[in-house]
Amino acid sequence: MYQSLAADNLQIGAIIHLWHYDEYTGTGEIPDTETLETAQKTGIYSLLFLLQTFSNHQENYPVRLLYVASLSQSLEPKEPIAYQKATVPGLLKTIPMEIPHWHCRHLDLPQDSLEVNSDRILEELTIDAKDSEVAYRDGERWVSGLEKVDLPSLPLQPLPFKAGGSYLISGGLGGIGVEIAKYLLENYQAKLLLLGRTPLPD
Repeated sequence: MYQSLAADNLQIGAIIHLWHYDEYTGTGEIPDTETLETAQKTGIYSLLFLLQTFSNHQENYPVRLLYVASLSQSLEPKEPIAYQKATVPGLLKTIPMEIPHWHCRHLDLPQDSLEVNSDRILEELTIDAKDSEVAYRDGERWVSGLEKVDLPSLPLQPLPFKAGGSYLISGGLGGIGVEIAKYLLENYQAKLLLLGRTPLPD
């Protein structure tokens, strides 16, 4: 396809990826390996193949990649989420670092009105903001970002650890990781899996 477009001197300025805009009736857990594998084929692998095609015929004109998915972002704690789609956002954040003339946006749309959502997709292609993550809920446009928080003014929240719970600590075994492990063992009698390059102290 790319070669036929190139032969006609047609440049692709925008790509809309819709394979993950689908109905989802799950409860939040991935039901089986087939569901996971299918989501990777239609998600991260399809995007990688697309990138490989473009990189093999590299031209430095700007390209907008709009990845559209449903239930791929959670704005509220009780919102269901399709975890099998979770491998894509990391790739979308990496692409502009490797290919600076590409702009990637992750757009999460609920499965409601197809007509309304098609209008929003087209609108997103015209919005020139640098928003990399966008979600629509009840007609409102939400974007991800950082906000300064005054921690001392916030009420203390209980730590999310359970007595006898199982936890994985990756890295930091030369210092802070060991201290966290000690805390979990002493206060929660936790079962720990420690991953790292640094040998544990005796």
